[in-house]
This record gives sequence, structure tokens and C-alpha cells, in this order.
Amino acid sequence: MTIIYRKNDLVSIKIGNLTFGVKPLSYMERVEIMSAMANQSGQVIENAAKATFLTMKNAIREFSGAKMVDGSDYNITFDDNGNISDESIDDLLNIEANGKLGLALHNFLKGVPSKLIDPNTGEELEGVEIHNEKSGLPKK
Repeated sequence: MTIIYRKNDLVSIKIGNLTFGVKPLSYMERVEIMSAMANQSGQVIENAAKATFLTMKNAIREFSGAKMVDGSDYNITFDDNGNISDESIDDLLNIEANGKLGLALHNFLKGVPSKLIDPNTGEELEGVEIHNEKSGLPKK
């Protein structure tokens, strides 16, 4: 049976003890991200970094499993549009799991995946789980 995911639904991605609540990307969000990935001479790395940033900004809605240096729980923050803040993206880009997170989110450019594939190898991402059962992100 085919499952339809609306933009208010969340899918959980687990990487070790970290859990990310990710929403499906809209068509226009995908176009923006894929435009950022367009290869231009000498800009491949810069474009890939921008695409990862945009994917995180448009997809991540929840995060748990990390602590601050002082031992308190880490919480992501959001901008006025309901997207994860640039500061929180910078924080997540500095965690050890950021590489696997970027690869996992890359899968959402084709819709909500049933399994997460490493786009570099074509193999299933090791140490990353996807759970497609969570739904009901508060509506705007």
C-alpha cells in the first residue's frame, strides 16, 4: 500500500542516541535545494554544503538526545517562519553525526523514503534508522 505523507507529518531518523523529527519536503523546497546543488566549475563543495544547509532548514522540526556542555538538554530553536534557526543548524553541523545526517536527509529529495540509502555507494546507510510512523506536526 502507498502511504501519503503531508507536509505536517514527521518521520523520525535515529543516529545513535540522537533522534531527528523530519518533515517531507515540498516541491518548491526540493527545487530550491536541487538548484543549490547544480554543479558549476569549481563550486561543487560550496554547492553541496549549501544544499545540506537548505535541506536541514526545510526538513528538521524536532531533535533530541544531546546535552549542552553544562549538562542541560540541548533544544533547537526556530525562526519566524517555523524553520530551524541558522544557529541551530550550525550547532547540528558540529556534531559527530552530521555526515550521516546529511546523507540521510539527501534521501528526502525524492520523497519520504522507506529506507535510507547512501547516495555515494547505493548501500543502506549504516547506523541510521528511519521510522515512518509519527504524524501530526502542529499546523500553521
